[in-house]
Amino acid sequence: GDPGLTPKVTVLHRARGIVSGIELMDDKIARLHILSTHNGQIYTHQINWEQTMGDVSSPWQLKSALDDFIEVLRVNDSNIQFNITPDSLLKANQEAAKFFTRKKHNTGFLQLSSNILDADTIANQITNLVKIVNSDASETIKIDAKRQALIYLARFYEHQATSLQALKQEHLFRAEIKRREARKYERHAWLAEQKMKLLAEKNTSLNDLSGTQVEPNPKVEDLDITEVYKQLEEYSSESSAKLHGNSLEIEYARLKGRHEAYNKEADLLRAEASRITKDSQPRAQFDEQTAKNYNLALQFWSEYIYRTEGLKEGIRKLGESGIEGNTPPSDPYLPEILLRQAWIYRQMGLTDRAISTYYDVLTGATKQKIDNLTRFGRIALVARSQIANCFYEDAEDGEDLSEAIDLYRRLLPSDNKGSNNEELDSSQVELKLLRALFRADDQARKDTRRLERTLKQLLKRMVTKEKLAWDAFDEAKKTGEYASKKEEEFAADQLGELEKLNKEQAREEMQKFEGSVATIEQNRTKNWKLLKSHTEQFIQRYAKTEPDLRHDGEVRYYKIMANKSLDNQQHAQRDMEILLDDSSTPTQLRQAWLATRVRVIIDVSNLLYSEAIRKEEERALIPNLNDTEHALSEYLEQAIKGYTYALNYDQTYRSQIMLRQQIAFCQERLKQNLKAKQTYEKILSLCAMHPHDLNPTLKVVQKLANLKFNNLKDEITHSTQATNKN
Repeated sequence: GDPGLTPKVTVLHRARGIVSGIELMDDKIARLHILSTHNGQIYTHQINWEQTMGDVSSPWQLKSALDDFIEVLRVNDSNIQFNITPDSLLKANQEAAKFFTRKKHNTGFLQLSSNILDADTIANQITNLVKIVNSDASETIKIDAKRQALIYLARFYEHQATSLQALKQEHLFRAEIKRREARKYERHAWLAEQKMKLLAEKNTSLNDLSGTQVEPNPKVEDLDITEVYKQLEEYSSESSAKLHGNSLEIEYARLKGRHEAYNKEADLLRAEASRITKDSQPRAQFDEQTAKNYNLALQFWSEYIYRTEGLKEGIRKLGESGIEGNTPPSDPYLPEILLRQAWIYRQMGLTDRAISTYYDVLTGATKQKIDNLTRFGRIALVARSQIANCFYEDAEDGEDLSEAIDLYRRLLPSDNKGSNNEELDSSQVELKLLRALFRADDQARKDTRRLERTLKQLLKRMVTKEKLAWDAFDEAKKTGEYASKKEEEFAADQLGELEKLNKEQAREEMQKFEGSVATIEQNRTKNWKLLKSHTEQFIQRYAKTEPDLRHDGEVRYYKIMANKSLDNQQHAQRDMEILLDDSSTPTQLRQAWLATRVRVIIDVSNLLYSEAIRKEEERALIPNLNDTEHALSEYLEQAIKGYTYALNYDQTYRSQIMLRQQIAFCQERLKQNLKAKQTYEKILSLCAMHPHDLNPTLKVVQKLANLKFNNLKDEITHSTQATNKN
């Protein structure tokens, strides 16, 4: 009812994510800017949205979504930007259009586009094609009709599957929006509860008061966790100190009513989010129906390929004298249909099948007519890019990541010649290469730890087996099971041989382990060198044009870590100083580097904490080390400062809990038991803020914090009692 109010509206694109902006290009075309998240990175997509008719009420659809005969797969590949149309490609497309126009003359002008792809339309079109097949038409026309029916059916089932996927994604988006709203109310309820506790410390009888009825504010402020604590501190130091008597009771009742009302509103929103994701249609049912439709689409595309390939063998049979141009040429869409099948396999999670089919695309593209070379060069480029993405995005081990690294490096152009190189987004490919190299190092550490565990378990089994054998020998000696001294000596000799074999096997296993670890370390060093080289190239490339602010901080982080791992400490230190220096850094870059700053500071703090533990272990082994105590204290204090800095900027719920746990660990090692107890108390309090968002890791942290809190509480109590006695 307020004409001056601009309502807050969230627009969703079912398959991609949240629409961040819509701009009207002209009366009938709008451009959508869509934010989507993949592997922790946020991407922006632009989509043109076109109104189909002149009427204002007409539907809107994606620009250029209408097609002649077959909807060519538009692979959403961020590595490629098709921005040129050479004459050879135009000519190839014209030839392909003529091919399918001739087919339409055979079977009738039947238009089919994605916006009318429904069951009734499909049934009607198939009925028309069946009439042609059952008529007295020539064999050529009947085969064309059958192939057209296959295309319609394949497209129909594929659209059914993608529609189901999009609908499922939409439910997840809508549910998450409800959860975000719930978190806003939960934080205000939590803040009210903490204020109530402050007031109850003055007068414990306040707990018996009833809350004043409060209506939840629909425009409640969205507070991050730092702001919540800031408001609590201000309330503790100012407002609560001024309250006494009747005013104290009124304030407590108001806070209690607010706490109850906001918690109730949050519970309703959480329930609605649960209803959206569960009650509307079970997720398993979505997945089952999607897989069923994708499988049907694959079957019909395969049938189309089979029938098209079969036509080549039956050209003589199908040829009819007196009809010009009746012999069918090579089907120009087979590579694209294979590309389509590979994409479906990706959607179904069948990565190996997808990779195999992408290689079939490369083979099929090379067999096309020479005038289609540019067109199918593009198809091959998409297939190569998708193969690299498959190995990187669905990597299961270090070998997959190594393959992805090699494929991304091959994709990067060695020169600026060739249309494919011009259409390849080198920055995007190089960025994925950097991420793959960085991820490969993490995988290498996991592989090393796995090898260590395997070796330890093997050695432990060998020692246990040997010990059991000697125990059995000693027991047999005691009970007199050996008939003679000679038999006893023989058994002892056998055990001695077993010891020798175990030692030899242990030596061989150790050599294998050292060899495997050496190979892993060699690959790690190679990857770090590549990472350093490509980060420098990336920075130099965009420095000549303009900084890529979306990825600048991330790339600089990789460069710092590469130099650090290669013991180029001076370079790493210099890059860190540049990154953290506010005085000489433009505001725009400071904002772009913020996430990277936090990431670097957390890494440095973790390193200081690990170094402190190492120093502590050294002190335990060599008690007379003079500098150990000072180093231990200095490292831990610096780590606490780093974690505290990160707390102000990393506002994710998980990080707020995990960073405080690290601070508490440091405080315990510094013997700051009172501060550590207070930090663990904050962790427990934070866990109560959003109890529905506690994943298994955070639940373990909660249990550990509860145990540590109680132990420190008892320890402080005993220490205070002992002091009082003295």
